[in-house]
Amino acid sequence: YVLSQMEDSERNRKILRRDINLLQGEKSQLEYDYEQMQNASDFVHKLSIFLTVFFAISAVGLMIMVFSNNRGQVFMPAAILCVLLIVIVAFIYVFRQKISYELKLNLVKQQKCVELINKKNVVFAYHINFLKFVYKKYNVRSAERLKKNLRDFSDYKNVTHRYDSIRSAMYQTEYEIENFLREKNISNAMITIEKFAKTVDVDDKRKVYNDYATEKRRLEKRLEDLD
Repeated sequence: YVLSQMEDSERNRKILRRDINLLQGEKSQLEYDYEQMQNASDFVHKLSIFLTVFFAISAVGLMIMVFSNNRGQVFMPAAILCVLLIVIVAFIYVFRQKISYELKLNLVKQQKCVELINKKNVVFAYHINFLKFVYKKYNVRSAERLKKNLRDFSDYKNVTHRYDSIRSAMYQTEYEIENFLREKNISNAMITIEKFAKTVDVDDKRKVYNDYATEKRRLEKRLEDLD
């Protein structure tokens, strides 16, 4: 159960780290876009002031021409000026409205990004703390390592169980042989499986084997006599 939780936490940690990085990148892009739109809005504001001054000067010039008895030459420049004024005012108005809308929308998107980042950071911190706890508890660095340790432990238990079974079988066999010899009243049978096993590492293995073979033949002869 803990292993499956660790694997889920590691997978979620990886996904959350990627999502947080993407959201932070998106937030940085929104902040850059907001700054660019704010600069554009400031530029349009300054341009509006400049055009206002320009049209004011132009209007003053036209009025001077009117009062100087040049009314016939005023109509065409005045008409052109009025058309330009209407077009420029309309363009500036539409542009500023669009910039204002985009700025508000950008702030809303930034706020949503911040909220998502905060929520994901909370979940990310939970998985990080959980993994730190289990890593320290089981002295591992990943779920894969814990899985390998559990597999090795299971193999060790199997080997230990097999070894215990073999040892138990050896003791049982030795016990049965000794009981058999005791029942047959073979009192001078001095060699046992355990004693023979202890002599395996002796340098003179041939002598030990010959002694064992001699004792075996003697015991077989004694058994035949008893039968």
